[in-house]
Amino acid sequence: MEKEQPTTSANAAQAKDQDNNPLLDSPMRGPTLSTSTSSFEALAHAHDPNLTKLATKMFQKTEEYITHELNAPLEDYKLLEEMNKATIAKYKDMRQIAENLNVSTNELCVKFQQLAPLMQQIDEISDTVDKLEAAAYKLDAYSIALENRVKCVLQRKSSHHHSFFKSAIVKNLLRKLHLAPAERTIYTLTTSLCLHHLVKNWVPAQSIVLWQIDVDESIPLWWTFVITHGICWAIIYGGSFIMDLGELLGIKQTYYYLHNYSEPITFKSLELRNLYSHVRHPSFVGFTLILFATNVMSIDRFLLAVLLTAYMYVAWSSDQTDVAYQKKQLQRKKQELKAH
Repeated sequence: MEKEQPTTSANAAQAKDQDNNPLLDSPMRGPTLSTSTSSFEALAHAHDPNLTKLATKMFQKTEEYITHELNAPLEDYKLLEEMNKATIAKYKDMRQIAENLNVSTNELCVKFQQLAPLMQQIDEISDTVDKLEAAAYKLDAYSIALENRVKCVLQRKSSHHHSFFKSAIVKNLLRKLHLAPAERTIYTLTTSLCLHHLVKNWVPAQSIVLWQIDVDESIPLWWTFVITHGICWAIIYGGSFIMDLGELLGIKQTYYYLHNYSEPITFKSLELRNLYSHVRHPSFVGFTLILFATNVMSIDRFLLAVLLTAYMYVAWSSDQTDVAYQKKQLQRKKQELKAH
């Protein structure tokens, strides 16, 4: 008993120190767990309610955290399961499609084998058509070359006639035959015969058409061509009368010679003589429009139009004196019309 007395006193002192320790003060005391590592025996003092509340909350949060951590992989596995099911369904559909494609491919192979002889015949026909096309191109080129040669010969005849009758040899021959006054008449007559022969024997080249306008379905367009040609021919014939048609045809020269008159050209002014020496035919623009204003322009008509237009452009070499003379005559005509 004497040995246990100090221990009891020490325990009492320790308990007193704990009661006086401010860190261990609590508004409520209750039974607490022993701090001994050997057991969880209840202490003599009551539990702290705040500590209990915090511990409970901690365990709840820990439980929620662990639950969420365990549920996340579970959700992933469920998602993978759904994806696998969808993939299996897609693979089934693709398998069905592949089987259908295989069947269709086999059918196409059978049909191709059946069509192989026909395709070979088509290839042979295509080769034959290519050979025929090449032969047709060669024939067309030869026809065009032959046609151009014929046209050149005909055009040379016409141009040779014009140059031949204007040469000094023909003029001297007509003078020796006492036909000099009828030179213009003979020239006009032979020119008309050459043109008639050229028009009568002209073979149009229908193989090459530069442009073609259907005027059957458009009445206004048809009338446009008709009126244009009519106006051009009226200008040409009117210009011929203004330029003294009788002299232009050679009739006046013959008439004056038979009546012992001087040549008709001597009764005209020097300016008009100069103009006639440069421009002997009326309406360059009128002839150009007639040659080119057509609904069907074949290659032969185009070549003829270009040659005649170039000839008129080269042969009609009017100068500034001719232009001034025509302006002067135009002003005089305006004044005469105003006076009347």
